[in-house]
Amino acid sequence: MPVRLARDHIVKPSSGYVCMHVRNHTKREMHHARTAQRWRRHRCRACVRTGTVVLRQRPPPSAYAANQRRTGRSRRIHQDAKYVRCIDDSHHDGGLMSTTGMSRSLGIAQAVFIAAMAAGSNGLQAAQAEFPTRPVRLVNPYTPGGSVDLVGRALAQGLTEIWGQQVIVDNRPGAGTTIGTELVARAEPDGYTMLINSAAIAIMPSIYKNLRFDPVRDLTPIAITAVSPFMMVVNPGFPAKSVQDVINLARKESGKIPAASSGAGSTNHLTLEMFKSMAKIDLLHVPYKGGNPAIAGLMGGQTKLHFNTPGTLLGHVKAGKLRAIAMTSAKRVDFMPDLPTVAESGVPGFEANVWYIVAGPRKLPANVVQRWSDTINQQMKTPRAQEHLRRTYMTNFPNTPSDAAAYYKREVERWGAAVKAAGIEAQ
Repeated sequence: MPVRLARDHIVKPSSGYVCMHVRNHTKREMHHARTAQRWRRHRCRACVRTGTVVLRQRPPPSAYAANQRRTGRSRRIHQDAKYVRCIDDSHHDGGLMSTTGMSRSLGIAQAVFIAAMAAGSNGLQAAQAEFPTRPVRLVNPYTPGGSVDLVGRALAQGLTEIWGQQVIVDNRPGAGTTIGTELVARAEPDGYTMLINSAAIAIMPSIYKNLRFDPVRDLTPIAITAVSPFMMVVNPGFPAKSVQDVINLARKESGKIPAASSGAGSTNHLTLEMFKSMAKIDLLHVPYKGGNPAIAGLMGGQTKLHFNTPGTLLGHVKAGKLRAIAMTSAKRVDFMPDLPTVAESGVPGFEANVWYIVAGPRKLPANVVQRWSDTINQQMKTPRAQEHLRRTYMTNFPNTPSDAAAYYKREVERWGAAVKAAGIEAQ
């Protein structure tokens, strides 16, 4: 049965016709057909608003030409116009009607839409230029109180003061930092969800084979915020007083000298494995559940050697509970200029650092990346930041996003080689 859609226009539901106003509707014919089946009046909102109801059907070429001659309009206009056949033939000659007027209305609507999109695009660019306009989340994949947390909170405080928007540190620990890292890797690339992590992120690709994301491909490095070398320390009762002494003793007692780490796969464990590989010696690895238990075992004499950051070891060294042997940095550090490096003590090329990186999701807009980079470098130059670095025995160097990306790539390769040398199988 016919279905009245609007004033004086009756449309018969048919599989060959679709209401022009709902031609993109998912159900197409069912838009009107269901109403016909229910035997009730139905008014399409678009039809009522425009006062016209038409069905899509191009006229034959002859009708097109006849209409063109009758209207006397230019060919160019009619090439752009669409023709439809109206059910009510009393309105038009031969049932043909031109939708030029409708096309003009649609053209105006399209122009308004394009203008709105352009305004939205300009607004988005302006918003990015003014970034940030709302609070920012800095995800830390470690528990509160650790070195990454200290670096992250100091950075967040500085960025909050510079931007005037709060930067919130969000601790998301678990699964070897993969939970928090994946959260950022899958976040919207708008700069409002970012990551603060340590060198563990460079180890991740080598020790986890079933990750649901790629730590290298799915993250955008922004800046290396701080770098800290490891310090090689020994129990005061251990006879070694230099790196060369450790190597000589290890060769005499191959595989018998116990060396502590914070856990299998940790950065100080891989530093130990790198040292064993480059020095061509064998030490007995003793993994602990954390840095503090490892240090306690070393001071208690259960182990003889350990690598860790100066911030965790220097107090014990000054108290005489541990003996410092060397630093793992490429050059001597300012806070202990008399302590040699491992590289200058018989293992050329040896270098292992703990570093802290700010990264964002993949495909971050270039201006947002630059905004983050510039602000971090600005903050790290402040007296407060410099004092924090001195207090925690860390250093910082100005770096661009490309510098950070190159540094990250080198460290992934370096730690990958250490994992392979250690014989650690990917989990």
